Amino acid sequence: MWIYYFFMVRRYNIEYSRAFHIERKLKENQIKLEQLNQTDTLTGIYNRQYFDNALDLQWDLASRSQSSLSILFLDLDFFKKVNDEYGHIIGDKALCHAARIFQETAKRKTDMVARYGGEEFAIILPSTQHDIAKELAQIIRLQIEESPLVHGELSIQLTVSIGVNCIIPNNQRSCMQFLDQVDQALYEAKRTGRNRVVSYLDIMQ
Repeated sequence: MWIYYFFMVRRYNIEYSRAFHIERKLKENQIKLEQLNQTDTLTGIYNRQYFDNALDLQWDLASRSQSSLSILFLDLDFFKKVNDEYGHIIGDKALCHAARIFQETAKRKTDMVARYGGEEFAIILPSTQHDIAKELAQIIRLQIEESPLVHGELSIQLTVSIGVNCIIPNNQRSCMQFLDQVDQALYEAKRTGRNRVVSYLDIMQ
């Protein structure tokens, strides 16, 4: 009888170990899938979908606490020229290079860097006043300008145009207006020469 129980226990332990292994693999795969849904596959930073959800959340939090919420829109200047002259592989490396600089500069735990689309990026800066957001944007602009992409014998100069907006959310203002305003600031930065920082508040003054 004890031999029977011995084999039963052994079989149970084997099945339990196998089930545990399968469950762990399923959880690992689920985490990977969630990360794929949240991150841009090229640069490894957050994607547009995650950005949209995060901005809605931060807007709600800032509205409740009546604290400042800032945002940066960033666009790599003349990126099409980089692709045309050096090819899409180098273009992809340029995007990853820029994304890394953005992350290393906007490095608070609450800051969120995302690829907005193409060569456009966005950074959400919770509890950040206008002057601080604009100062950070200038630091990022200089970091990009002073950190060329080096690949083999190539050294490619990059620059970035940045739009800035800051708001304390209330019932009279919407998140869509907030985004439209920072987009206007980015457009003005590109229109007036690129490689510069323009805030929406500056446009309104």
